[in-house]
Amino acid sequence: MFESFYPIHCSGFKKSLHVNQIKGIWYYSFRTENYRYIVEVEFYVNDFYVVQYYTTKYKTHPKKFQILTNEHKCRKIVGTCVQIMLGIWKKNPLASFGFIGANTYDPETHLEEPVDNTQRWKIYKHAMEQNFGPETFKHGAQSNNSRYVMLNKKKDVIELNNEINQLFEQNYDKP
Repeated sequence: MFESFYPIHCSGFKKSLHVNQIKGIWYYSFRTENYRYIVEVEFYVNDFYVVQYYTTKYKTHPKKFQILTNEHKCRKIVGTCVQIMLGIWKKNPLASFGFIGANTYDPETHLEEPVDNTQRWKIYKHAMEQNFGPETFKHGAQSNNSRYVMLNKKKDVIELNNEINQLFEQNYDKP
């Protein structure tokens, strides 16, 4: 279902000044028929990566991760993010991943989906379960805040889960 993807370009790495937690951000880009997208892959301590993407049309919008383009290319866009994750995992076999299924925001009506159990979270959850097996990753889905993690089983997943929960609470969870 998420096998097709767009050609990907790695735009570079920006090292973080806050080295105590986030090490930096990898930037990737791809183009659909109508838009150019940026994928930001935040790289944290313990080989943990958080994947986020947006269209350049909304690059400066404060809710850029929440806006839908109505392009109806979800499977191929998510498939592209999966390919980026597979590439990272190939280079770093200790990699673990996470994301927030952002709640949809409509810039015209200013309507916003609740943060729990979002439409995006349901799609991403399905894509991760389909593309990353339970023999390599411990999957953790939290619908109450639309958070999803895949913990690499080559590490202590209990300790890693505790650290990642703190990271999400500090950096991503909305009150």
